[in-house]
Amino acid sequence: MLIRPCNHSYPERHRVCDIEVDGKYYRILRCVTCSERLAFEQIREESACTSVLGLPLWLTGEHLRRWVANEKKLQTQMSEHLEVTDGLQWSSGKPVERWVGTDEEYDRLQRERAVSEREILDTARALQSRKEQSDRQLLNPQVHP
Repeated sequence: MLIRPCNHSYPERHRVCDIEVDGKYYRILRCVTCSERLAFEQIREESACTSVLGLPLWLTGEHLRRWVANEKKLQTQMSEHLEVTDGLQWSSGKPVERWVGTDEEYDRLQRERAVSEREILDTARALQSRKEQSDRQLLNPQVHP
C-alpha cells in the first residue's frame, strides 16, 4: 500500500526524489505542513527524474520551514511576471504560464533564489555536521591522562 500525498502544494509539499521499482516510477514527496511526512505517488516514466535529487531529507525543522518561506516569496515575485496561456500542463492539468518579464529580471530572481537556498543549506549542513561530531564524541569518548 502506498502512502498517498496530501493536498498541500509546492513548496510545502516538495519532491525528495524519484525512484523506479519493478518498472514503475514513483515520486517521494515530503510535506512540511503534515509534520514533514513522506508520501509516495506513482508517476509516468516521462515525468521521472531518477538522476537528480530534490530537496535533501536531512534538511528539516526550522531550516526546512525557512526554505519554504523563501520559495513562497520567490513564487510571489515571479508571479508578477507570468501570464497564463490557453494551454494546460499534461502532468497536472494546471494552466501553462509564460514568462513575460525581462531576461534580467528572471536572472536576478534566480540568483537571489540560489544564494538564499545555498545559505540555508550551508547553515543546516554545518549544524548537522556539528551534531554528528558531537554524537561521535559521545559514542567514542577519548580518555586523556
